[in-house]
Amino acid sequence: MRARSVDDGVWLYYNLSVIIFLNFMPLTFEEFNKLVTKEYFEEELERKLSETKNEILTAIDGLAKAVRDTQTDQVADLGAHDRLQTMVDNHEIRIQHLESNIV
Repeated sequence: MRARSVDDGVWLYYNLSVIIFLNFMPLTFEEFNKLVTKEYFEEELERKLSETKNEILTAIDGLAKAVRDTQTDQVADLGAHDRLQTMVDNHEIRIQHLESNIV
């Protein structure tokens, strides 16, 4: 005799639920065909989770690209700012030199 597991309890609960449901609520043929098997439910759940995961990862990829682009722009702007600051500093030195020659 093998040891009982949680799966045994789930299986028993699932089957008892189906038996009770079928005994107390008679179904028409069309209604019975609409019932979902556990395997079908698990497959559909896995498929929908996979689709959702793909959509989420696609959105994250877009956000990651936007962040990379912003970082690249920031580095380029910083370089341009440094060049302009150097030019301004050079102009200030020239202006001070010219003003000292005038006086």
